[in-house]
Amino acid sequence: MAPALPQERRGIVANVVFPTGIDRRDDLGSPDRFDVYYGMADDRIGVARLDLPDVVPAKGVADPPEAKV
Repeated sequence: MAPALPQERRGIVANVVFPTGIDRRDDLGSPDRFDVYYGMADDRIGVARLDLPDVVPAKGVADPPEAKV
């Protein structure tokens, strides 16, 4: 996981981003790629890329609750 950018950390509510949309990139010929758009720092919009792996583990891929950032 990439470290938070400074513009993601400062705002009325610190250290919070607000996911607002997801776009499956079939137009690029990449059905396993998703662009996730999010609001940050009260006045900016960011985008993050999510590439799905070929195989997703049966138990999922989420971090356990004790693995806080």
